[in-house]
Amino acid sequence: MRTFLFTSLLALGCNPFGNLPKDGWGYIDDELWDPAVVTVDDGVYVRLPHARKLVRVQDSGKYQVIDLKGASPQKILANPAKDRVLVFAEWPVCDNPSDEIETETDCDYEDLHWERELAIVKNGKRIAVTEVPSHMNTLRFTPDGQMAAAFFEYDSSEDLTLDGVMDPTVVSFL
Repeated sequence: MRTFLFTSLLALGCNPFGNLPKDGWGYIDDELWDPAVVTVDDGVYVRLPHARKLVRVQDSGKYQVIDLKGASPQKILANPAKDRVLVFAEWPVCDNPSDEIETETDCDYEDLHWERELAIVKNGKRIAVTEVPSHMNTLRFTPDGQMAAAFFEYDSSEDLTLDGVMDPTVVSFL
């Protein structure tokens, strides 16, 4: 009797009735992880584009999802000292105040815009944040690594998101 009950429960868990969406199968069109990983002193940082997350993998094999306060990492790079990770991140903002809007797909295109920031991550924690204009997609460090210049560098393979007018000659020092 126990074997019959166990087998019945196991069969129910395998979806014998075909009532799961797409019969339990799915397909993800996006990249699951970005091969452009960043290695620093405290581990290897990997961007997960489909999940919109950043993960730190340590030497022991343990991993940790980095809390970017709801932001999605778009680009990551290490500072010259290899003790911090700089993360270009963004998150959707819907200007429609309706309570029915729960995800960005619920928001009308006209009401949706993206906020951006540059987050500094050290030892698996977001320790500082600075605002960077949306078109600034590249950083160059001073020889001592204490300062960086953020600027626009056009790469035709990269998506360019503009919110309004931009001046491609502007440089921000961080």
